[in-house]
Amino acid sequence: MPAPSDLPSEFFATRMGVYYPNHHAVIAMADGEDAVRLRDELLRSGFSADTLWDASPATMAAFLRRTSEEAGLLAQMVASELKQMEILLQLAETGCRFLIVRLEDDAQKELLLRVGARYPIKKALHYQALAIEELPIGDGAIPGESPYGVNETPRDV
Repeated sequence: MPAPSDLPSEFFATRMGVYYPNHHAVIAMADGEDAVRLRDELLRSGFSADTLWDASPATMAAFLRRTSEEAGLLAQMVASELKQMEILLQLAETGCRFLIVRLEDDAQKELLLRVGARYPIKKALHYQALAIEELPIGDGAIPGESPYGVNETPRDV
């Protein structure tokens, strides 16, 4: 497993200490072979290899744990990003493999949605400058205890 400093900062960027790969989609898949097939199909569909990163469950979990511990006070006050990160950590701890995809424009996002719809995705998030969008592919189930409070509901954050 690479050390956090060895991970490419583009795919493992943080904002205020919280995982936030701006202009990227983060896709969690329970089956590593499905993740490889999705990556291969995205390459055949026109994505270049340098826009895709395949992260093992162990790599993602270690990175998310470290960034969670280092999250700044301001990030803790804007807790929605931390909640999404907690869900990603739960998915990594249950063995999900992650495909991180740089999205240059809406056409690439639409292509990702079309190709991704054919795969058993657990969670798909699109990190944008001002919001994290829950992509309409995957089941979106939270594998462990929900980080949302009693009166909160998951939403695009």
